[in-house]
Amino acid sequence: GTMEAEAVTLPGNVFLASAFTAYLGAFTTPYRVAMTAEWIQFCKEHEVPISADYSLISTLATPMQMREWAIMTLPTDSTSMENAVLVTVSTSNKSRRWPLMIDPQGQALKWIQKMETKYGLKTIKLTESGYLRTLEQAIRNGTPVLVEDVGEQLDPALEPILLKQ
Repeated sequence: GTMEAEAVTLPGNVFLASAFTAYLGAFTTPYRVAMTAEWIQFCKEHEVPISADYSLISTLATPMQMREWAIMTLPTDSTSMENAVLVTVSTSNKSRRWPLMIDPQGQALKWIQKMETKYGLKTIKLTESGYLRTLEQAIRNGTPVLVEDVGEQLDPALEPILLKQ
């Protein structure tokens, strides 16, 4: 049955998804595609079973999640969906990472605002005077924060937050 087949390919699929999540988020689509193809080839050469139609999206996102993302204005191309998977994985309670999005068209901004508004999303800029107070309050209340227009230098006061201490 298909459940047995999925059980056989699960370790290989999760290995590929983990490698993608850890290493490929910052890269362009062509590079992601090339590296994923190399890793798939590596798995085949070393007899690591993977799904014939492996994809990060089908491994780490459900059809219901993808529909919700599309309803919340996320474009449905594979790069946008992969990026949504990476954001979702990096913002889970188990993650020690934070997503950084370079978003010239504002698509990710719009999507995240729609997705997180129901949770009381606060949007701040590090140039605003009261941003630390807003951030502290959000942490205390468990509400999400979106930091816009992040430059190359971050305020050292953010370090304990970014390290999740």
